[in-house]
Amino acid sequence: MNISYIDIQTTKQIKRNLNNLLENITEPSNKIPFFQGNNKKQYHLNGYRKDLQFIIDDLTPKDSIVYNIWSCIGSEGCYHDLHQHSKDTEDREAMILYLSVSDKDGDFIYINNDKKFNIKPEIGMKLTFPVDTLHGSTPQGKGFRQTLNIDYIKLNG
Repeated sequence: MNISYIDIQTTKQIKRNLNNLLENITEPSNKIPFFQGNNKKQYHLNGYRKDLQFIIDDLTPKDSIVYNIWSCIGSEGCYHDLHQHSKDTEDREAMILYLSVSDKDGDFIYINNDKKFNIKPEIGMKLTFPVDTLHGSTPQGKGFRQTLNIDYIKLNG
C-alpha cells in the first residue's frame, strides 16, 4: 500500500473540475454490488477520459494506460464490502484519491498477508495498490465522502 498526499488546493481544484463534469451526467450507475448504503452514487467515467486527461496525467505514472476511472459519492452509513478489482495483477494498479471525507469517516481497510489494516481517510490522501488487493471501507459518518478512482496498467513495470 502506497500512501501519498495531494496538496489541498490541487485536491479542491480536481474536485471542482470533476463535479462540473458530473453535473452533466444525469444517471449515475448504482448497480455496483459491493457499494452499500443509502444515497450513494457511482459515476463510471471511461467515456469522459478526454475531459479528465489533465487529472489523469497528474495522478497516474507517465508510462501507464488507464483502463477504468470512476467516482464514488456516499453519505452517512455508506461503505464498500471487501472486494478486489482483478486477479490479473501483472503491472496493474488501483488508485483512490479522497476528495472529501465525512465527519468520523469510515476507515479504508485492506488485507495483506492475511492481516487486516485500517487507514483513516483524509482529504487529498492518495492510495495506490495492486488491483488484486482485497479492500473496502467501514461505514462513514454524517456528511459526504467522495473519491476519484483509477485503475491503470504500468507499461514499464
